[in-house]
Amino acid sequence: MSTSLTCDESSRRSNAERYVARRMATQEAEAFEDHFVTCADCQREVRFASAIIAGLPRANVARPSAKAARRLWIGGGLAIAAGLATLMILRSEPRSELVALGGVREPPTYLGIPVRSADAPQDSLFEAAMGPYGRRRYAAAAAGLRAALAAGEDSMPAQFFLAASLLLDNRATEAVDEFQRVLSHGETPYRAEARYYRAKALLRLGRRADAQAELARLTSVDGVVYDMGRALADSIVHVNKR
Repeated sequence: MSTSLTCDESSRRSNAERYVARRMATQEAEAFEDHFVTCADCQREVRFASAIIAGLPRANVARPSAKAARRLWIGGGLAIAAGLATLMILRSEPRSELVALGGVREPPTYLGIPVRSADAPQDSLFEAAMGPYGRRRYAAAAAGLRAALAAGEDSMPAQFFLAASLLLDNRATEAVDEFQRVLSHGETPYRAEARYYRAKALLRLGRRADAQAELARLTSVDGVVYDMGRALADSIVHVNKR
């Protein structure tokens, strides 16, 4: 680590904030990268800073360099490079920081998985509702998905994306309930994501303990969602200690 960088309690936060906000000179940033890959305390600070940034609006977020993205994988876990930005880290009251951790920068991806066979898929209420979802018109998507469910469409994809639309439309209380309906179906392809995003919705409501309990139910078999959940859980603990 460069002599211009120190690793004590006060400097770790500053170094992580400047690094994530890309306000370090090249040599200083490279020295910090060399250091934090072996320093658990600095890793926690960088994960926390990145998790906060990940909840900021997409329009305000800058892409990391390819070099930085390659170096920011810690122990095979979540790529914290997803949270790099040119903005200052939000620092305020702990509750505000917890709510910020509930932000969602990128919506759950819809891959066009058919919900059931139909003679005219273009007429499916579910497919019609996913059009606005893809255009980030989440209020319209939620309304369409409710109509699809009422009409008897395959409940699992429609239920999950309804919950996601509500969360992305800043209707966290409704999202918590809808994600719980997804989880009530047991083992489905949407179970892990539903737990992760339900935790996000709970954080939006300031329900830290409930969010932690939800994330604790993820397991290593959940793959990347487990890694995302572990990083978010670490950030919650970090905020709670402030």
